[in-house]
Amino acid sequence: MSSAINIFLKQSVREQKIPFVIRKEYPNYETNMAIKETSSEEYNKSKAYDLVDELFKELDK
Repeated sequence: MSSAINIFLKQSVREQKIPFVIRKEYPNYETNMAIKETSSEEYNKSKAYDLVDELFKELDK
């Protein structure tokens, strides 16, 4: 590991830049559809509670 870091740092200094291209990766179609599905209001119907007591009252019903 230390050898790899040393090689990276020496090459970065020598080239005066990061020695590889940094790019943003975008999710594929399936992943993108899953993200949209789980972000929808229909999927996320959970109720929020301000107090734990409110939650327990709801669970006791």
